[in-house]
Amino acid sequence: MGPRFRGDDNRSGSGGKQIDPATAKVARQFESLFVAQMLKSARAASLGDDLTGKGGATFSDLADQLRAEALAAQAPLGVARMLAK
Repeated sequence: MGPRFRGDDNRSGSGGKQIDPATAKVARQFESLFVAQMLKSARAASLGDDLTGKGGATFSDLADQLRAEALAAQAPLGVARMLAK
């Protein structure tokens, strides 16, 4: 059986359809980028940040990227599932 997305079942409209592993990987990467942009926008709207300077900004960007990957894997928004269909 091919890769499936979290929460997939016959009621979700997947109909048990197998998803190509390469398509699933790219869809998850896109969802991760989408979440990363949301986090970056949220950070930019913040009134203050504990980390200042170029080093702090680099650290914040890396932390946002890693957090986005974890969120997309553990609590997906469903963007990857929709793209893979």
